[in-house]
Amino acid sequence: MADKLEKRRGYVPDEELEAYPKGAFGDRIGLGEHVALLNIDTTQIFVDPQYSMCARRGLALEAEIKRKFGGAVKTRAVA
Repeated sequence: MADKLEKRRGYVPDEELEAYPKGAFGDRIGLGEHVALLNIDTTQIFVDPQYSMCARRGLALEAEIKRKFGGAVKTRAVA
């Protein structure tokens, strides 16, 4: 973990870097039984295909997430 913190030295104040280990910053935490990836507060312009800034559905990414997390993944396309 020290290497992860050292990469931030010069960008993040030293006092803040000293607090990171207390919060287990950079440590592996694993996944629980009910994993969730939430997309909160996304504006319509980013999820509605009628807008040019809309992030298109990434089928390859969805397939990889499903491969890693099995049947626990539910996706919903924007109508």
